[in-house]
Amino acid sequence: KFPAKKNLSQNFLLDSNIADKFIGLAEPFIDNCFVCEVGPGPGSLTRSILKKNPARLVVVEKDSRFLPALKMLRSTREPGGMRIVWGDVMKYKMETAFAGVAKPLPWEAKPNMCLVSNLPFNISTPLIINLLRDMS
Repeated sequence: KFPAKKNLSQNFLLDSNIADKFIGLAEPFIDNCFVCEVGPGPGSLTRSILKKNPARLVVVEKDSRFLPALKMLRSTREPGGMRIVWGDVMKYKMETAFAGVAKPLPWEAKPNMCLVSNLPFNISTPLIINLLRDMS
């Protein structure tokens, strides 16, 4: 068990039933799509995402305590099916997550990429602003 780090505004979703319900709501966007999860922590949401068969999953985690658990989850996937990025998502260039594999779609089409997260509250607004800037 890992205590939440106050300086990272961490909050962990540990109940797999709640994680499954949360991801179930996003399922139409996850199935066979490219998914980025920000701050996977111990991997509760990650496990639920992997059950929905994303085309590829990239997780961005700042806290190195969770790398062993995430590496274990990655070992259950096909090679290249899950990538772990250790670092600050605020400095991560999101366009590199699926470079060369994800294609832009017409405006009306179902998106083939999505972001899933149980975000720390202190980065939610800055992250969304960064993502919108990257998309424009």
